[in-house]
Amino acid sequence: MAKIKIFFTGGTIGSRAEDGVTDLSDTRAISYKLLDNVPKNARTVFETETIYNVLSENTGMFHWEKLYRRVCDGLGGCDGVIITHGTDTLAYTAPFLAFTLRHAEVPVLLVSSNYPLDDARTNGFENFRAAVDFILKTKLRGVYVPFSGNGETVIHLGARLVQPQAFHHGFSSLRGVWFGRFKGGRFHRNPDPRNPTFEDVSRPATPLPAFRSGQDVMCIMPYPGIDYGLFDLARRARAVLHGLYHSGTANADVAEFAQRCAEKGVDFYAAPFDSDYATYRSAVDIRTSGVEFLSGMTFEAAYAKLVVAYGAFDDDAERSQFLWETTAFERQLTADN
Repeated sequence: MAKIKIFFTGGTIGSRAEDGVTDLSDTRAISYKLLDNVPKNARTVFETETIYNVLSENTGMFHWEKLYRRVCDGLGGCDGVIITHGTDTLAYTAPFLAFTLRHAEVPVLLVSSNYPLDDARTNGFENFRAAVDFILKTKLRGVYVPFSGNGETVIHLGARLVQPQAFHHGFSSLRGVWFGRFKGGRFHRNPDPRNPTFEDVSRPATPLPAFRSGQDVMCIMPYPGIDYGLFDLARRARAVLHGLYHSGTANADVAEFAQRCAEKGVDFYAAPFDSDYATYRSAVDIRTSGVEFLSGMTFEAAYAKLVVAYGAFDDDAERSQFLWETTAFERQLTADN
């Protein structure tokens, strides 16, 4: 008999719609709805617990640390873990857990829903059933995200999840390369050579030092006419992550702002950067100013990795090694990166 631990954290999958407004619901009711849709012959025991019950857009470092610690404590004595989560920040939490739980010996799956479970359009039940099937049928290590749409359920690697665009609301993976999907009741790995193999994801990994939360990383997104004088460095972050346009560029003034940060001891990074794409003069100028480009990963994964790096490592060399190593398949390596 398999044992699966389910941790509830809120989000749309834990909500109900009333008078046109979606808000949180009782997690016990959500538990019954999800578990009642699992086939009776699954021969699985479920152990449920509510870690917190919030809409995911309201989560912060406190929630991440609490989630990390509780899941770490609950990894023993089970065949897999399912975490219910909202869609708005799922693409941030998934890589965070992929980095911090890389030592987990059982699969960890984050399950979300595009609509509340009471809505006929919901994919929450399909996502949950896929998570249960993945645990029972693959037994692979790692953090994954199942998401259903267009009649099929795709499994994404947690560290490669790409958040949905407005008006679309469907998740994708880095460069469109999802890890696998269910077909005919079986899980099929996507054979794209940029994917890790079953052997790759099953290799044991060394646990990270314990993660400690903190508001250490400041994010800035590029936009036309950006004025870096508006950013106050009086409350000093330990690091800045500056977003880049799709071609790996940003306003050249970022180099001067990065210098201001360096004078205050603030490390400066930029992402996402696709080394397969043409490199523009502005990107070269930014890099030569001392900005470190976190190549080959999504912006969300870069942010999560920086949060973990500055929350788990005190030694500069160890932090740097963690940042530049591919630790959770977050990068799709090419000859240039």
